[in-house]
Amino acid sequence: MSKSKAKSLVCFLIVGLTVALFCGELNGVIFNLLPYSQNAYVTTFSPMIEELLKMLPIFICAFAKKPTRQDIIERSIAVGVGFAILENAFVFAGNVGQIDILTAILRAFGAGMMHVLTMLIVGFGISFIYHKRKLFLSGSVGLIATAIIYHSIYNYLVCWGYYVAGFLMPTLIFIPSMFFIKKICKEN
Repeated sequence: MSKSKAKSLVCFLIVGLTVALFCGELNGVIFNLLPYSQNAYVTTFSPMIEELLKMLPIFICAFAKKPTRQDIIERSIAVGVGFAILENAFVFAGNVGQIDILTAILRAFGAGMMHVLTMLIVGFGISFIYHKRKLFLSGSVGLIATAIIYHSIYNYLVCWGYYVAGFLMPTLIFIPSMFFIKKICKEN
């Protein structure tokens, strides 16, 4: 990996950390304004806010720099990893006395893979549609909707007591997705 590519990925990791920080604050403000329970908010509004804000840097990058398909996918993964790191740090710090080691490991891998997977969906899709102007609007809406729905399902499973299913879902989808994406990228 070249030095400039490594710097780019670190920058996008920092962007992911920054987006997570901003989302945490924004979600807190909006949650306090709405009359919903925490579980209802986390399964409806939070995924919309987080996914929309996570994908913005990738859209900006795709149109400002004209990167390769692999660069878009790698930068998307970096944003997802950065977001997951800071979100998990907030969750662990806020619940220090209530989280045991097994829950911490499951949360780190489950939520981490979920955030990376939603960004992978967006990045992989953008790498196809940003050259095709006719598909751009409908494709973008579809990518964002897919990421939001996936995130909502994950949050629903975890919030309503289906921890094992919630934590296994990203793993069972992430591993085959990586092989599929690697195959597609090699062919193109």
